[in-house]
Amino acid sequence: RMPYLLTFDDGFLSQARIAKDILDPLGIKGIFFVCPGLIDTPREQDRETIAISIWDGAVTSNDLPDDIGLMSWSDVEVLSASDHTIGSHGYTHRRLAGLSENDLEQEVAGAGIRLAERLGVPPDWFAYPFGNLPSVDQRAIDTISGRYRFCCSGIRGLNSMKVHPLALFREQLGL
Repeated sequence: RMPYLLTFDDGFLSQARIAKDILDPLGIKGIFFVCPGLIDTPREQDRETIAISIWDGAVTSNDLPDDIGLMSWSDVEVLSASDHTIGSHGYTHRRLAGLSENDLEQEVAGAGIRLAERLGVPPDWFAYPFGNLPSVDQRAIDTISGRYRFCCSGIRGLNSMKVHPLALFREQLGL
């Protein structure tokens, strides 16, 4: 059997529902990469936040489905209590490449600190926002490596023992 990791990015509310309704009854655990700064955003601002931060302004809030939303801290805490892994996806889902030192520190380390404050345990996992090579640079990788044990990209491929734990590949499944 081929081992696999089931990962979810961005912290959409629908992912918490998938965990509760599908994964939990089957005993399947996932890694949920969330952005603490987006969780802290008031829920009435979800659609605008998603359009700007997650879709990088490529869509407007009017282009999004009516029922789209972000997880609350309660949703994240339930996932954690159900033995799903919570990882960081940056503080506010900013592209890491080219950020100032302070902004990079906030996006990477600040996100881990905020998750640890809320969940009582520092996250071991990070997935950099947008997942492509132009979204990360060596300074970002160095900052990530100082805080996390594992880092996922959005680059397709199969992982093996030869793949560095801070450069894990992923495949995307569309529903």
